[in-house]
Amino acid sequence: MKKHVIIDTNVPVVANGKSDMPDLCVLACIRFLRNLNSGYIIVSDIQDFIFNEYRNHLNFKGQPGPGDKFFKWHFNTRFTPGKGEAVDLGVTSEEELCETIIPQEICDSGFDKSDRKFTAVSLKHPQSPPIAEATDVKWKLYENMLNKHGIQVNFICPDYVNEQIDRRHT
Repeated sequence: MKKHVIIDTNVPVVANGKSDMPDLCVLACIRFLRNLNSGYIIVSDIQDFIFNEYRNHLNFKGQPGPGDKFFKWHFNTRFTPGKGEAVDLGVTSEEELCETIIPQEICDSGFDKSDRKFTAVSLKHPQSPPIAEATDVKWKLYENMLNKHGIQVNFICPDYVNEQIDRRHT
């Protein structure tokens, strides 16, 4: 049985290798994206908030990187049963997510506004799929609060994220 997952934009961006992330993180993101077709259903939103963010950072032609290839595949399969699903968030703008879906505690916490769309999709989907995250430390800083509200974050590069957290606290 396939698992549902929401993919933060930095996963395909890191997979493209255009960031200053360690090679191990780049390779982990590439492996994750390559395995999506066989074991996962990608969950996004009917409003295309997630898709539009992908479009701002990835190449529609599916080249030159593996993140771009994922983007093209996702575009072609995002409404294909068994490959993609989209939930209706019931809003017309991302600013409304805190008024309708996301708990006020999260909205008031300083959690990144650009990441709220991913949390809203997780909350709105009946299976509350986890959010795949590559290297964004901000998700780790809010992980306990997100978990409290049923939002799970799966870190593809947990060692990198934990190292960055440790650096902040030393």
